[in-house]
Amino acid sequence: MKLILSLLSLVLATSVFAGSMNAIAPSHPEKAPEDISVAGPKPSKSMFGGYRALNRSIKNHETSITRDIIFQYGTPRVEKFQGEYFWSVPFTYATVSASPQHLYGKPLSDGVAVTEARALVSHGKVAYWLYDAPRPVRSSIPVR
Repeated sequence: MKLILSLLSLVLATSVFAGSMNAIAPSHPEKAPEDISVAGPKPSKSMFGGYRALNRSIKNHETSITRDIIFQYGTPRVEKFQGEYFWSVPFTYATVSASPQHLYGKPLSDGVAVTEARALVSHGKVAYWLYDAPRPVRSSIPVR
């Protein structure tokens, strides 16, 4: 329960997101072409949740993200990345962010950060997992 309350308070208190480091994602992806077939077939949803290509990539340990921490998927759209077109599947997940040491050397409690990321899919396979670089977040929530 404490974890859920921490997560909700963090989401409400700040609009800044932190994430893990696999790759640095561009903040403004290029516009999609009119012919979306250049990115291959659109990723299909799994009847067990998520998208098949992402689930397969997670199962093969191609990323540090696990299915149990992802709580929302966005709508896939075509995106140009490094000169090629891919289906970009955005998702939101929760991570535990370590807190800095206290003045007296005692560690403070860890917090939960909500992170936005995306997977770039081409022809049914994840080519890239893109995360925003981590940055410290200062919350205005009083600690008791």
